[in-house]
Amino acid sequence: MSATTLVWFWVLWLLDLLAALFGFREFMTGAFGQYPITSTKYVRLWVALLIAILLILTGSIYFKNHAQALVAMVIAAIPLMIATPYALFLLVLMSSGKNRWN
Repeated sequence: MSATTLVWFWVLWLLDLLAALFGFREFMTGAFGQYPITSTKYVRLWVALLIAILLILTGSIYFKNHAQALVAMVIAAIPLMIATPYALFLLVLMSSGKNRWN
């Protein structure tokens, strides 16, 4: 794994880690916050999302350690590929200036 590929991998992996930490914070706030939501549907949804992001994190580290850099980068980029259309949509809304997006 070259130095540039390694840097890009860690950047993607750290972004995934930030998403996991944000998701964990939202789950804890929803489950134990000031106005908790204690339905089983809520808990199952967040547990499934957190397990998915943990599988992405551990899978990318596994493939990086087993000298399969391309597979590790693709796995680490999955959350960013999913979030890109939404981020572009928000960018268009905020840059148009005509709409009140909030």
